[in-house]
Amino acid sequence: TTTVEWKRGTKLEDAPVVYEVQQTDIAGNQGRYYDRGVWHEERSRAITFYTSQYHWLHQGDWKEVKVPEDITVSTFKDSFMFKLRKEWTVAGKTFAQGTLLAIKIDKFFAGDLDSLTVLFAPTENESMEDSTGTLNFLIVTVLQDVKIKFVFWQYKDGEWVNRGQDAGMGLEDVSLGAVHSDESDEIFATISGYARPTSLFLTNVEELIAGRVLGSTPLKALPAFFNAEGLEVQQHFATSLDGTKVPYFQVSKAGIELNGENITLLYGYGGFEISLTPGYFANRGVAWLEKG
Repeated sequence: TTTVEWKRGTKLEDAPVVYEVQQTDIAGNQGRYYDRGVWHEERSRAITFYTSQYHWLHQGDWKEVKVPEDITVSTFKDSFMFKLRKEWTVAGKTFAQGTLLAIKIDKFFAGDLDSLTVLFAPTENESMEDSTGTLNFLIVTVLQDVKIKFVFWQYKDGEWVNRGQDAGMGLEDVSLGAVHSDESDEIFATISGYARPTSLFLTNVEELIAGRVLGSTPLKALPAFFNAEGLEVQQHFATSLDGTKVPYFQVSKAGIELNGENITLLYGYGGFEISLTPGYFANRGVAWLEKG
């Protein structure tokens, strides 16, 4: 991939080359974008599927973002966001694989890595699934034993303020999307569960922090394709041979007698760093769940 600087009214073949990746790279990119009042210009080369190298235009000069190549680099306003694929030791601290860090871009290029802020650190039963940014907030979606939990951060006066967390999403899957991250803190929330058809909600971060989304009326919802009345969703844990507690969901009629004689359909998945979260499956509902 080759990037040239072309000016209107001139011939494209006369445009000078400003950035070029290596032939062994799988992709290259140069772009300019607006992020919550701040313009960013960056160049990146994808060395492999999981490794990249970044350069940033900072104070008039192109500078390399000197972090391990397997770190994913993004921005929030005037700050870098670093998502770690491996353990990273820097400035006398060691950050675990899966950690999400933030640092002001000016401080990073000044070498002030003591200013790195931890926005999420994994635990034995928690991992980061996603993050969603609005104008003033970053919401980290966490899987806690494969159940959705949100961690709320507010970026206020150049500092990250922890606004708490919410693990009250129940045994359902919730995905978030900003309505317009450069203008507001409004959020689209898409909720789906074993007994709930996919439903779209419009809310804002303060309402989400207050836990008032699940009880509200959706903007739009898919129709129900099976009768979910009387169904119960529970979470249990199976213990593997090495002692690891493996979470799983049980969907059945409420009050079912656990006598080992119930016909059971088992399904599992694990690959490509994708967790199997709750969802609405019409075919299983009609062919299986409705029949008890």
